[in-house]
Amino acid sequence: CCSSEASLPCCIEATRHKEDPGIEHVVVVATGGDTSPRSATRVTLPLRCDAIELEASTTCDGNVGDANACGGPPRGSSSCSTRSCSARTAFSARSGGVGGAGGGSSASLHASLGHVRSVLEAGDVVLIRGSWLAQMHRSNTLLPRRQEIPPQAVCDPEMVLSLPLVAVSHTWATPQHPDPQGEQFSLLGGMAEQWMKSREDAGKGDFAVFFDWCSVYQEPRSLVEKASYDRGLRHAALWFAHRESHVWLLPVPGTSSGCGGAGPEARGWPMFERSLTNMATPGAHVLDFSLLDGRCKDWRRTSEVCRASRCPPPVPEVFSREMQQRKFTVATDQAVVEALYRAAFEDVMGSAKELDLHGLDWGDSEAQRLAEALPRCSCLMDLRVGENRIGDDGLERLAAAIAHCHCLQRLDLSANEISDYGVEQLAAVLTSCPFLEEVDLSRNSVGDVGASALAAVLPGCAALRQLSLAGNEIGDLGAARIAATIPRCARLQALDLDENEVGDAGAEKLAAAMLRCGQLQKLGLARNRIGDSGAEEMAAAIPRCNRLQEFGIGGNEVGEILGGKRIGDGGAETLASALVRCGRLEKLDLSENRIGDRGTERIAAVMPLCSRLAELDLRRNVIEAKGAGKLAEALPGCRRLQQLRLSGNPLGGAGERCLREAWIAAGKPEERLVCCH
Repeated sequence: CCSSEASLPCCIEATRHKEDPGIEHVVVVATGGDTSPRSATRVTLPLRCDAIELEASTTCDGNVGDANACGGPPRGSSSCSTRSCSARTAFSARSGGVGGAGGGSSASLHASLGHVRSVLEAGDVVLIRGSWLAQMHRSNTLLPRRQEIPPQAVCDPEMVLSLPLVAVSHTWATPQHPDPQGEQFSLLGGMAEQWMKSREDAGKGDFAVFFDWCSVYQEPRSLVEKASYDRGLRHAALWFAHRESHVWLLPVPGTSSGCGGAGPEARGWPMFERSLTNMATPGAHVLDFSLLDGRCKDWRRTSEVCRASRCPPPVPEVFSREMQQRKFTVATDQAVVEALYRAAFEDVMGSAKELDLHGLDWGDSEAQRLAEALPRCSCLMDLRVGENRIGDDGLERLAAAIAHCHCLQRLDLSANEISDYGVEQLAAVLTSCPFLEEVDLSRNSVGDVGASALAAVLPGCAALRQLSLAGNEIGDLGAARIAATIPRCARLQALDLDENEVGDAGAEKLAAAMLRCGQLQKLGLARNRIGDSGAEEMAAAIPRCNRLQEFGIGGNEVGEILGGKRIGDGGAETLASALVRCGRLEKLDLSENRIGDRGTERIAAVMPLCSRLAELDLRRNVIEAKGAGKLAEALPGCRRLQQLRLSGNPLGGAGERCLREAWIAAGKPEERLVCCH
């Protein structure tokens, strides 16, 4: 038993499965400070591992790495009082770690290149050299089946450890031959030749290709070949679900290989392969060649134009229902495909530590499908679904699923279409994730109601370190509610409220709260509606935040039009006096205020005294040539300053030249000085 950095005591209980001694059922018991078994929260993690190791981040009274780390509880007791060991656990698995989609580990067979090599060493499946495919394309020759593949076309199993792996998904034209007219062969060879040229130009080598016609024995087969084919079929999912694979989707002539695969041409095997690809393959690795057009003259352009759309992988039960609507030339293949998919899903998704699903143009329907899969992701630590179109309905479904992701540490929901209702649903489940460290809800439409709902549960998120709410619609009420609770968030290091609607009243509440936030390293209040009054309150508080490294404050033009304020010279002077006592400050954002030459002169005077200051943002103020000159005079004494942003100020040609000359003379990177409009 141990305690996390968030002071959450927990016990690690391990039981070996009777039927499979290689599977451990690991139970993490988080007692939340009360060692009574009745108050404990148990999280069961089924892991394929032979041993369990507990890594301590601080000193531990027991043997770290021993199954009874911390000495274990007394005999007959289910808990112990040791509080010096981190609750972060590392599970030593057969293949050497736990991981999964988007990042990770060799505990999943679909993340291990060593497993790929062992499959190839058995000889039932071969991978083809990309250079040989390009050569066949140049000779305008139909590709032979596996039985006639020349030895020089085959990749040595040892090569897979250093070569990119490409899996080709295509529809067979006839039951006897996938491409009797050579149309798909020609397209495949052309793309292989294009990528090969790109790799050669970059000083890189060959690549390995799985193409079923060439990679496994085809009909007619001898008895030996049939047995080999059957063994190779067991690994059919590996090539498309492997985390390192590139997947090329070949089109059926006259159709599109869109995400849903609708239409009479949709076949079971291609949709099986596409569904596998949606589990773990990085988005940039999946190319849909039905999107080829006249712009695809080189590989860089081809990889941009043909980047495939992506859907959440269906859970096995849904996949089985979908397969009932697909066509199989061999009827018994449907059961084979369903079994292969279930095994791959449980392996890939069950061991996934990271799911990077940002920027996929997903809406609520995709969020609902993802929500069906998330409870199966028992090891998930990092979920990124930012830059999509997910709204409140989608987040409501996701929130219900996130409640089952007990290992979750990072949650990114930025740049979606989420408003207060969605955040209320999320807030209701956040405490179900005892190890949650980062939550990003920036660039949504969250207002005071949503902010208040979050504020109410923040003290229960004992591991929380970063909360980003930038780019929302939070005003003074929401800021006040957050201010009332953050002193009880003992681990909170970063609070980002940039680009909201917080005014002087909200800034005053946050300033008072900062005095009791000893761990705070970042506070973002830039581009709000804060004027000199709020700046003065903050100036009194920030010197007492001994760990503060990043700070921003102020208003913006739109906020001022709507009745808000901006910081002028008086507020800038007050802030400058406080900055001298912020010994760890590295980044300062005072953009979009009304700071002129007088305020700038005072800031310039203290800059050399801020020994760690590396970035200063004064964009879109009212600084003229005189203020620019004062900044230029300060630059030689600012040894760590590497970025200065002054665009949108009326510096004038002389002011810009003066600054640029001083910047270059101080030996700073020229591109990090931004003066022009």
